[in-house]
Amino acid sequence: MKWFVELVIASLLVGLVSARAQGPDEQYVQIYNLIQEGDALNSNGQLNQALTKYLEARTALQRFQRGYADWNAQVVRFRLNYLEDKVAALSAKAPAPGSPAAAPTKPSTAAGSAAPAMAPVPGD
Repeated sequence: MKWFVELVIASLLVGLVSARAQGPDEQYVQIYNLIQEGDALNSNGQLNQALTKYLEARTALQRFQRGYADWNAQVVRFRLNYLEDKVAALSAKAPAPGSPAAAPTKPSTAAGSAAPAMAPVPGD
């Protein structure tokens, strides 16, 4: 049984070391996967979730660019421009993630529990 525990601990340590030793290529692929997740959410009409993914990817890519300034600068610039376009387009359509307007509303289930609609004020 002791050998099993040692094997598990060794596996965890190897996993931690390999995660730290991740190079720029692997980091870029992770960021690119965030962009693809955002694209899929956007295609499915989940605008708030897509915007959140795009913002996360943009932040990660900006950090990546600072850390690896010489790594395929043209590709990084292209992806940053792509993300800026997506964020701008979705920001115009969807409320910002985390804002009260972005929270889903709960439909009322009890009859008569909904507040009456306010009539428009004349002159508005």
